[in-house]
Amino acid sequence: DPQNDLTFFRLRSKKYEIMVAPDHDYLLIVIQTPDVQ
Repeated sequence: DPQNDLTFFRLRSKKYEIMVAPDHDYLLIVIQTPDVQ
């Protein structure tokens, strides 16, 4: 279904948090260490 495109993806592990936001012209990927309390 072309109306059901992926707009945002978030994956969190013990060490990292990975966020992906695809678009038609680019792909934004953020890899960060989550705040550990």
